[in-house]
Amino acid sequence: MRKQGSLATAAEPRKGSGAGVLAAPVGDSASTVLGLINRLALCASGHYEESFMPAPPDTTGGKSEVQAVGSTNSFLRRYVLCNMSNIVVVGDDDDGNGGTIDEAQTQTILELIKKAKVGPKFLKYMKARSVQEAGSLEAAVATIATRDYRKAVSTLEEQITKAEGNHASPS
Repeated sequence: MRKQGSLATAAEPRKGSGAGVLAAPVGDSASTVLGLINRLALCASGHYEESFMPAPPDTTGGKSEVQAVGSTNSFLRRYVLCNMSNIVVVGDDDDGNGGTIDEAQTQTILELIKKAKVGPKFLKYMKARSVQEAGSLEAAVATIATRDYRKAVSTLEEQITKAEGNHASPS
């Protein structure tokens, strides 16, 4: 069963419409460029739209040659179909980075920033947008990647501990 709102559901032809989609990969693992030809048949009369998109094999993450071809094929099927069908994807692919932190995480980091009394260097260290680029500190913090949330919290907690240690009175 397909998830409602998925690309597969959006691209599924309507019963009796005479429409269909054919995806044919081009190239092999020895190729420097792979491609995918997508044909969208619009009606029983034979009219169709065809699109081709090339891409190098996706060798990131230590993939084998077969995995690199499979990854590229999956990527191209999604993107060629979206291009042909004029589908705009909400929450577009972020290359596996997991998106940005949510509102609760943003609020936690904002509270820690106030306690740690850190400046713009923290946002740069976290590879977030600057306050000037984002328009506000909250908007800038919200651009921190989800994968970096724990790093941000531990960095700020370390800064708070250092600051408290500097202000402690000697016994």
